[in-house]
Amino acid sequence: ASAPAKAPSFNQRVRALREEEIMAAGARVFASQGCFACKVEDVALQAGVAKGSIYAHFPSKEQMLQAVLERLEAQLLAEYERRSRDTSSATAASAPLVLVAEILLELEREHESHSQSLLRRLRCSLESSGQNRKAERLETLVRSVMEEGLRSGLLKHTLPAATLAELFVEMATCRPFRKISHSADCRRAAKAAVAFFLQGA
Repeated sequence: ASAPAKAPSFNQRVRALREEEIMAAGARVFASQGCFACKVEDVALQAGVAKGSIYAHFPSKEQMLQAVLERLEAQLLAEYERRSRDTSSATAASAPLVLVAEILLELEREHESHSQSLLRRLRCSLESSGQNRKAERLETLVRSVMEEGLRSGLLKHTLPAATLAELFVEMATCRPFRKISHSADCRRAAKAAVAFFLQGA
């Protein structure tokens, strides 16, 4: 039998907590200022730490933003898993798509400030800086939802599930549906986005 996992030390827990605070601050600063105006000094100020503390955890601004993206995607997946456990098996076939769209729109509404979505801007800035975007768990989740939709007949399209997944994320978080989520609520905007998507797919 393998030995039980060793509990993290106090210093490790403090370091993990500080990294979490930095990533949360990084998301807020990036959302309000964008890639080029986002400065490490501003993230440090928002997180309540010295600038040097940022570099002690992340060697560059780009690596910090990569960690911010991975954190956001992990939060999205965890929220989907949590809510999908409470979804009745008798619900509509489109329920998983609506849930994905609703959670995406909630994230975007929390960080709204630009014409483009936060996830799209983060990905574009990382690609522009030559970083390989490692976070692909969101695409994996949405692709699995699309594959189930194709199997069940909800989606009738010849495009691959991966392409449908990419189109869905882009469309669900586009500005018109983000505006609906602000004027009404994220559930209503999500249902509208899914209805629109299904008409085309």
